[in-house]
Amino acid sequence: MKTQIRRVATLLSVCAALAAAPLSAQVSFSKYVALGDSYGAGFSAGCLVQRNQQFSYPATLARQFGITDFQQPTVSDPGLPTCTGLKTIVPSVTFGLISTKTGLPTNLTLARSYDNLSVPGYKIADVSDKLTDGAVPGVTDLILRGKGSALNQALSLNPSFITLGTIGNDILSAGGAALFLDGVTVTPLPLFTAKYNAVAASLKASGRNGVFIGTPDARLIPLASTIKPVLTDATGSVVLVGGNPVPLLGPGDAAFPCPTGVSACPLPAGTLVTLGANAPVAALGGKSLLAVGFGIPCAVAPTLTQCGRPLPVGTFIPPTATTPGAVIPGVVLYPDVVAQIDKRIQDMNAVVKTAAEANGFKYFDFYALSQDLIVNGRTYGGIHISNAFVTGGMFAYGDAVHMSNIGYTILADEIIQFINATYGTSIERPNVAAVLFTPDVPAPGSTAIGALTTSDFFTEETWRGLFEEFPLQDASMKIVFSGESALESADRAPVVRVKR
Repeated sequence: MKTQIRRVATLLSVCAALAAAPLSAQVSFSKYVALGDSYGAGFSAGCLVQRNQQFSYPATLARQFGITDFQQPTVSDPGLPTCTGLKTIVPSVTFGLISTKTGLPTNLTLARSYDNLSVPGYKIADVSDKLTDGAVPGVTDLILRGKGSALNQALSLNPSFITLGTIGNDILSAGGAALFLDGVTVTPLPLFTAKYNAVAASLKASGRNGVFIGTPDARLIPLASTIKPVLTDATGSVVLVGGNPVPLLGPGDAAFPCPTGVSACPLPAGTLVTLGANAPVAALGGKSLLAVGFGIPCAVAPTLTQCGRPLPVGTFIPPTATTPGAVIPGVVLYPDVVAQIDKRIQDMNAVVKTAAEANGFKYFDFYALSQDLIVNGRTYGGIHISNAFVTGGMFAYGDAVHMSNIGYTILADEIIQFINATYGTSIERPNVAAVLFTPDVPAPGSTAIGALTTSDFFTEETWRGLFEEFPLQDASMKIVFSGESALESADRAPVVRVKR
């Protein structure tokens, strides 16, 4: 009997030792595949280009995993579409397309599927459903090459480790249009949930591990965080009148209405004003809404022709029997709309976390990381990196949405620390210093050019480009994009104000 007891005790101790063994023994990085969107693709400065793709967070993860054959859909300079960048400094700052040509695919003939199957603009439904861009080839065709959906191609590679990062496209157009409307600028949560759960279940396999990445706080991106809701001077400093800041003017909404009979009233605290407010547009003679006086009280700028008129919110024109629905982008997100967007992001992240845990994967909380980055940024060897537009370094030069090589490397570093903590691995962290001193633009020039204005970098073309990469949920909907709409809405009520 004592012998049997000893045998049982030995067996139990062996089982306990196995249970306590490092999780790293159960994790293989021998075949890593990435599914995602522009952040996963390394899309930066308006383009896909190899000098930036090499710093995509999946490419950085693969290097740190020790993988030497991580294949991406690389593109030569000047990128596809053509990259943007600083073109001249003297006699004036000009920013725009760095060439009249486009780059060419350099890995198009790869016989197998790419390991990085992240496609700019992808929503979660696209991962499983989208096969082509259609009649006009685009980045989807460049990456999928007619071999099936991103999901099916990923499964065909039989990965041992996966990252899934559709981290914002299901809601980003709400910020770009300053309009939260399910089925128009936002993917309805039930649809998002169903699609995410289906993709997660398809990826589940014995012995397969990976990380599902959540969506960050919308205030991380310069599009939403650069323009202050108060009057500023050319350097971005707050203008004080009588010792107090001067709030910009908006039309009010259901939660924050203007007084009866007042068409423009001060923006409340917590309002976000997008970069569209300072984007030069042709319909305003090449000037921005702010430059001609929208949102600025006449008491402080009586010579501006549109002073005293409100900066616009986004509006929706419902479809009729003969015309499709349309969205007129605005530039003001009142606190209730900001709260709606924030709540939806957190709800989507809850779906991602649940789907990850239910299918044997880990959830990376990009939302919590983004809040830390907003407040603290990162400092390396005395160089501070922040999310400030143009000058911060975390986002691509002049890009209001996409990270720079530095930003993507910071994200990869955080993901690796997370993998080590949750899987018990000891993957070496990337060398951030290397990317800090690797230029990510081919054009000559320097960013040390003194005072900058956002209108040099965020133009009407830039604003339109957001809706090309992040289209409305319903392809039949139209974007009515013209500064004239602001002039018109100043004299009449918007066609439709969405009820909240």
